[in-house]
This record gives sequence, C-alpha cells and structure tokens, in this order.
Amino acid sequence: MFAKALLFASTASATCLHGIYKRAEGGIEPPKFGYDAMNGPHVWAGLDAANSACSSGTVQSPINIDSSVQQAAAKPQVNFPKAPVVFENLGTTIEVVMNGTTKVGDQDFALKQYHIHTPSEHRINREYSPLEVHMVHTAVGKSSCDLRHASALHVPVLCASPCPHNTTHPCVTPVLSSYASYHKFHVLTCNDTADPTKIAVIALMFELCTEASDPIIAGITPSLSKIEAVGSETEIEEGIDTAGLQAHIAASNVLQYTGSLTTPPCSEGVTFLIVENPLKISVADFNAIKKVVKFNSRFTQNSLNQENLISVAAEVASGNTTMVEAVRAAHKATLSEGSKNSTGSKNSTAAKVASPSSSAAAKPLASVININVVAPPAKVAKAGSTLSVTEMSGVPMPTPIAGLVQRRRAVRNSL
Repeated sequence: MFAKALLFASTASATCLHGIYKRAEGGIEPPKFGYDAMNGPHVWAGLDAANSACSSGTVQSPINIDSSVQQAAAKPQVNFPKAPVVFENLGTTIEVVMNGTTKVGDQDFALKQYHIHTPSEHRINREYSPLEVHMVHTAVGKSSCDLRHASALHVPVLCASPCPHNTTHPCVTPVLSSYASYHKFHVLTCNDTADPTKIAVIALMFELCTEASDPIIAGITPSLSKIEAVGSETEIEEGIDTAGLQAHIAASNVLQYTGSLTTPPCSEGVTFLIVENPLKISVADFNAIKKVVKFNSRFTQNSLNQENLISVAAEVASGNTTMVEAVRAAHKATLSEGSKNSTGSKNSTAAKVASPSSSAAAKPLASVININVVAPPAKVAKAGSTLSVTEMSGVPMPTPIAGLVQRRRAVRNSL
C-alpha cells in the first residue's frame, strides 16, 4: 500500500510518539489514554506503570510561556517538501504523517508527523490559543546497515540517514556491485545510530480569523469526513503546502525550553520550539476540526523544576497545611500578576508553587517540603474490581478520597 511504503508509520499507540517508529500491518491501535474523567491527565500515571513521569516528573509540558522562557539560541532551519501524506484519526488527536527535516544548531532532526491539540496546550503569558499544532521530530545521524549474505557473510554499510530499507538505495548499490554474488544478498537490516529518545517539537499557535486558514490546516479539512471514525486513515495525494509555514517560522520569534511529551508516558528531555507569532485558522475549519478532535489538551504544568502538580494536589487533598498555604500564596501571586497585566504589563511571570514564607519563596518546593512520590503499581485491576484513588493517580494518598473508585468494563475498554 502506498502509505505503508512511503511514510514512517508506528507501532506506538495514539501518543505524541505516534508516527516515529515503523508500524507492522494491523492499522492504528486504539488509544490507551484519554481526556475524560476516568482516563484523563490526572490519572494517566495510574493507567500504566510506564507513565509514572506524568505524576512525578518535574520538567513536564505544557507550560505557561513567560519571560523565563528563553529565545532559541539558533532559529530552526526547516525543510518540509510537498509530497503525498497520510491523514489519521488516532482517537486522541488527528495526525498528518509526513517527512521533512529541521536543523537546530548542529543537530539534525527528521519530521515524522504533525498533530493537533484543541484548545492549545501551551499558553503564552497565560493566554491560550484555540488550536495548537505539534510538529514532532526525532534526531537523525548516520545509519548502520548490515547486508547479510546467504552464506552468513555480513557487510556493514554506513550511509546518511534515513536508513535505506531496500537494496536499490544509492548508498547500498556500490557495495553490492563490488561483489560477484550480488544476488545472494537477501537480507538488509538497518539501525539508526541517533538517539531515538531525542525528540524536538515545533509548536505552532493558531488564532481565529475571517480569512482562509493556513495551508497546513486548509490542506486537511476537506479530508476530515474520511477520518471521522477512530482508527481510520486516508491519503492526501496532493500533499500539504508548507511554503508559507516555512517563511512564517523564519520570520517569527522562536522560544525554546526542555520539557516532556504532553501525552503518556510523559517522557522528559523533549526540546520544544515555540513559534510565538500565531498562524490563521478560519472559524469554519476550527469548528470542523473540533467536531472530530473534541478536546485533547493536557492542563498547564507547574513551572520547570518545580514539584509535579499531581503531587501537589495529593498533598493538598491530604490536608498538608504547608502545601495548602503554599498554594494559597501562589494563587495570590497569580492574582497580582493578573492585575499588573491589566494595567499594561505585557510579559508576566508565572507564579511558582513555593513556600508561603517570603524567605523561602525563591527556593524549590523540594527544599521546603518532602513529597514522597512513587511509581504506580504495575498490576492492573480486572473489570468489576476496585482501584483506589492512589492507584488511579499514581500518587500515594495518606487518606482515601471519596473511598474507592469502581472500575467499569466500559472504562477499561476505552483505555
């Protein structure tokens, strides 16, 4: 099939990582998380032991983009050629699987896909946007290829990424032509030497307008009716016109920080490149996308290197007076910042959850209060059994909240 041969597909489920690994036949896996009451961001850590960072990580995304977030040291150099793409409904988002490259400093990244969040996940000076696009990239380097002879002879080949997956690739044929038994090389395996966990995301904000949408939106909305069902996909053979987008990125202010995936497993170390100037989306296109996507925005996380908000909520719920006072102090600081903004201050600084005492306000919360965060249990309860709030949130609770939560079969099947 065209889509399988041309594009990078995935064995991952419907997460930000989707589209960065090759996918075996079988189509799109059903989502293992969601944004509703019993499978939303507040309980992601309890859905799978691998999601522990969702409740314990201290550099989680999305965040409020304020004056503490620095401008990118080097403007990303992007190249997104127009070519046929695959448009998919993952259940938690809609995604365009496409190729392209981005250079950040001296590191090259390969574009794997872009997907949509509505409303936006990041906020700029506490203001959200109606829609945010994440262009997900993985680091690239040289690929180590191994040509295997029928008699078990191995011939290593080094060539530029992406790794070739056929014996007609230009970097493979010279090696093959030097062997008389060329036709006996019947296995070609490739492994990219770049760190597969090194991910960069270009985040694009959109604002509503009465004009036509930017082509990366206008190019997909006519195909929305073909992917209304979760797990469905379609080909957009004419591709997506990104010429305007590339010029927009080059002309815009770009901010950079290191955060995390905004979906499970919430892995940290992700480079975010926030394109500050918004793009356009028409009201009609926004409503059409929202009808399919519904809602898929993780709540704003704590300031970088501060305690995870799931941990903070657990401590507040347990009645920890120090934490309660800290939260109240942070709320007052937020109100104060809002007052400054209303009088004309453009760059606000997000309030951090810290000690209620002024002398400790600049210290990380960990130096004020010790919060014991552990990974959630690996064992998953069966249908009809019960899960405690601790198990669902992935954070230990000194006292139960609202007793036990009944796990229903319908909930289990939706994860």
